[in-house]
Amino acid sequence: MTAYEELKAWCEKHLEPREYRVVPETESFRATIYFDNCGNQVYVIFRDGLYAGAGEISNADMHEHIDEYERENA
Repeated sequence: MTAYEELKAWCEKHLEPREYRVVPETESFRATIYFDNCGNQVYVIFRDGLYAGAGEISNADMHEHIDEYERENA
């Protein structure tokens, strides 16, 4: 399993669905797992399934990633 697959599986096993959001790669964003942190989103980014970074992002930026993914997969 890749790091992305392992963290996704861990989230599915140990967290409630409202506590995290898995968003696959899009044209502008890498595959990312978001965690709610008091209104902002803590994220873990993956490139080719490997860890590529982490930090904090606004809800608006997270939703931009989600919207782009939904447009690309409509």
